[in-house]
Amino acid sequence: MLQDPEQLCALARSDDPAVRGKLTLAMADVCAGARLPDTDAGRLVRELLVELAPRVERDVRLRLAQKLSGVDWAPRELVAQLALDEISVAEPVLRHSLALLDDDLIRAADAGSTDHRTLIAGRPNVSEAVCDAAARRAEPQVLKTLLANQTATLSRSVFKICLDVAETDAALREPLARHLALPADVAEILVGLVEESLRLEIAGRFQLDPERLSTTVGAAARETRAEAAHDLPGPLIEDLAQAGRLTPKFLVKAAVQGRADLFDHGVAKLAGLSPDEVRVAIDTSGGWAAALACRACGVDRADYPAVHRGLADSGRLPRQLPTEAGRSGANAFVNISPAGAAAALRRLARMA
Repeated sequence: MLQDPEQLCALARSDDPAVRGKLTLAMADVCAGARLPDTDAGRLVRELLVELAPRVERDVRLRLAQKLSGVDWAPRELVAQLALDEISVAEPVLRHSLALLDDDLIRAADAGSTDHRTLIAGRPNVSEAVCDAAARRAEPQVLKTLLANQTATLSRSVFKICLDVAETDAALREPLARHLALPADVAEILVGLVEESLRLEIAGRFQLDPERLSTTVGAAARETRAEAAHDLPGPLIEDLAQAGRLTPKFLVKAAVQGRADLFDHGVAKLAGLSPDEVRVAIDTSGGWAAALACRACGVDRADYPAVHRGLADSGRLPRQLPTEAGRSGANAFVNISPAGAAAALRRLARMA
């Protein structure tokens, strides 16, 4: 059958799912048995496998993935297609296939689910670019898998994401602290989040200055109390700034978590404004002022829709679709400098 191109094409066009499934698995057996030759017949089998895979039942796709997951010479386009399938189908190839290249894994990380990214994070010898793609959404399950994978190449960006998540996910702190490639500047902040025994271990490993260590731990303790008791935000923001932990990412997190008071005070501190100026400008001028606030304190343009949603959830802004929020704030990030955005916020507050 596989030697007759016309019969292959006729079967591939069949309206009967059982016929298409049987043909797909028969061609997969041929592919798994030996590398397909670079002939017209071999190219036809590769093309039909790629064409048929989306048109067969899930059980057939699962068997196809299982047959080809250990076949290094499996058609890359087909395996990449299976890697984007539902997780039960994608799992065998995401775990085992060496036919997948970095571009395929990055695409699967960007388009797939948390389970897809977790499987990618657990692959042996994952490259830095693939780790970055897997970690981008800051999902604790994925980050824990990356930290446990000692063959993964983690960038500074991934460690910073892990640190941000560890502020609210205690289970991430120990694996982050014990990672052999932990950067010193991340360790210096992490000491403020962990218990004393691990704190001393980190301090000894990185030879951290005791005075600076005390400041960092004090800031972390105040932040914990504020989150638990909704303490006044001013002292917390001052402590975070002194410890070097007041960052644009922290302000995005504050907005998303409904801490509009922390957002106002943090923007004010970073932009050289008063908290009242930030609050009044946003409350009277809405999304435009919120975009200016983000620009003034260095929040990335890509994070603005998340800030907008968070402030809307807090009742500070009208609700808009993320794309609309992004468009409304686009000019603040394109045509205005951070200093200009801060000055514009101050003007808005005075006009209110």
